[in-house]
Amino acid sequence: MEGGATSWEKVTNTTGKIPPPISHHSGFLYKDTLYIYGGLVEGDSNKNIFALNLNSLNWSIVEKPADGVMPTERDDHAASLSDDGESMYVVGGYVRGGKSNDLW
Repeated sequence: MEGGATSWEKVTNTTGKIPPPISHHSGFLYKDTLYIYGGLVEGDSNKNIFALNLNSLNWSIVEKPADGVMPTERDDHAASLSDDGESMYVVGGYVRGGKSNDLW
C-alpha cells in the first residue's frame, strides 16, 4: 500500500485455535503477528486475545496473566501494543452494556 495499486485476497487456510465469528473487537499488528482483542461473540462481550502468526497462518489464544488481572470483557474499544511489545493498552468501549472510559 505504499502509493501503488492495492489488492485484496481472502485468507482461508488458517489453522489452530481459529476465533469464533466476532465483531466490535480491536485489532493490531506487532512484528509478524496480528492480534484481536475483545468484541462481541454471539452478542456477548469477551476478553480473549487471539493471535495469528502471519508466517504460518496459525491462530492461538494468548494466555491470560498468571495473576488473572486484566480488563473486563468489552466491545467497541480501542487497543494497541507498546513499541517493544511488552505492554498492551485498552481504553473505553462498552463494558456490561455501559460506556466506559477506563484505561488499562
